[in-house]
Parts: sequence; structure tokens; C-alpha cells
Amino acid sequence: MKIGKCIMGKIDASVGILILSIALFCWTTISSADSSSEETNYITTEWTVSEGDSIWSIASKNRMDDELPIEQLVEWISMENNIENGKIYPGQKIDVPIQLHTFASNN
Repeated sequence: MKIGKCIMGKIDASVGILILSIALFCWTTISSADSSSEETNYITTEWTVSEGDSIWSIASKNRMDDELPIEQLVEWISMENNIENGKIYPGQKIDVPIQLHTFASNN
């Protein structure tokens, strides 16, 4: 009889932990959907590529007070301007971020 009560006690504790875990998961999912989040946007300027420019050199010339590491800035410029394999050419116009703009939005 003692063994049966011990097993039942452990099963009851396991079920309690399971219910608590499900409740916490549901609460965090619902609360994160209702909360506001910060969106980060950049104010950009148009840059005309010159002979000898690379995305790296353009990024280093337009770096914004260490707000974004140079590697991420290079990636941002490439993605924002649909540049594949880092290939740019003289006369090409690309958007380059010049200022970080953060604001809160409700999702």
C-alpha cells in the first residue's frame, strides 16, 4: 500500500508540473502577442558608387557611431539594395543608412 501511495504522489506531482508548464507557455504566448515591440529603421541616403568603391568601404565611410558593427552594416546594405556577391559598379545608386530610428509599435 505504501508503494501505491508513493507512486500516486509522484504522478500527481508530475501532472501538476505539466499543467503549470502548459499554463506558463500559454500565458507567455498570449502576452507576447499583445505587447508592443520596438522596430528599428534607418534613415537612408542615396550613395553613388565611385570607381574603386566596395560595399565594405562604403559601409566604413558611413558608419554610424558604432551603433551597428561594420559586418552587419555591410550585410544591411547588401540586403537592402539586392546586391548579390558584393558586386557593385561605378554609377550605381544604393541606399546607405545614415541614422538609426527606433520607435515602438503595437503588434
